[in-house]
Amino acid sequence: MKRLCLLCLLLFLSFAAPGCSWRSPTPLPEADCNWSWGGKPLPDLTEEVRAALQGAGVGSFTVSVQAYSNNCLDGEGRVSWFRPLHTDFYLLLQVDDLQDRAALGDQARQVLTVLQAFSPEGTPGPWPGLIELAFIAPEGNRRLEFSVRRATELIEEGLRGAEMLQALEESSD
Repeated sequence: MKRLCLLCLLLFLSFAAPGCSWRSPTPLPEADCNWSWGGKPLPDLTEEVRAALQGAGVGSFTVSVQAYSNNCLDGEGRVSWFRPLHTDFYLLLQVDDLQDRAALGDQARQVLTVLQAFSPEGTPGPWPGLIELAFIAPEGNRRLEFSVRRATELIEEGLRGAEMLQALEESSD
């Protein structure tokens, strides 16, 4: 719900404040639109991220990258155009122990450091997106969701181990 409210606010501001620097430089086409939220998988970017994570030695994982967007639906409900708002990163990380907070924080830092190479300026959409990390272990799982901007702040603060995990948990809803 928080994500939806934030996106609605950002969408409103993008149309209401034409002088804002974070607006898309691409003009909107002239069209009668019925708006809907949508997502579009980014397979090429997913492969780039996968290769970067493998190159960094991240253990067993799966990754998916998606552009979150506004879809303009025509009168027949077909998407007539797609306007990406931001890029989201979804990762499943296999871990041995969900109770080892230092190891989880270090693994999160390793992943977030790699993702820094995929900055909002180089990915679809004018705004920083979200990162979802899901730690998967035999005894269960732990899911965290936070902004790309927050991830950058935590990396710059130099947090590691259990402190990194704690900060991510506090940033996640």
